[in-house]
Amino acid sequence: MSSSTPLATVGHYNNLVFRELEKKRFMFPIRRAVTKGISSNRTFSTTARMSTKHEWMVILPDKAGALADRMKVRADHLQALKPDTESGFWILGGATLDEPIQEGQGPKINGSVMMALAETKEEVMNKVKQDVYFTSGVWDESKIQIFPFKSAIRSAL
Repeated sequence: MSSSTPLATVGHYNNLVFRELEKKRFMFPIRRAVTKGISSNRTFSTTARMSTKHEWMVILPDKAGALADRMKVRADHLQALKPDTESGFWILGGATLDEPIQEGQGPKINGSVMMALAETKEEVMNKVKQDVYFTSGVWDESKIQIFPFKSAIRSAL
C-alpha cells in the first residue's frame, strides 16, 4: 500500500486478506476490533502446531576397557532398540572403531554413533540413559555428545 492510500481502503484490504486466511488455513476470528475507524480481525489457528522433529547426531564413546562389558549386554542393547527404530526415533546406529576391521580379527570397538529424530536434545538424552550400554556403564557419560544434524545425503544399507 502506498502512503496515499486512504485508511478505509487499507481496512477493507485487511478484511479481505483475513477472510482468505480463514478459508485457507482453517482460522476463525477471536475478536473483531475497531480502532480509529479501521476494522481488523485478530485470528487464532484451529490447527495444532505440528511438532518439529530434528536430526540429532549422538556420539557415545565407551569407557576404557569396556569391550567385554559391551559384548555381555550387546544382544539386550540391540533388542531394546527395535521399538524405537521401528517408530523412526533411531534412524542410524553402529559401533565406532579404532581401525577398519581386519580379516580374521574382531572389531576394535571404542563406542557408538547414533542418529535420532526427535524434538529436543533432552528427549534424545533420556533415550540414551535408558539404554543398557548406559545403565551398565559401557558408555562414558562424561564424553557423550549430542548435537543437531542435518543430513545432506542418505542411502539405505
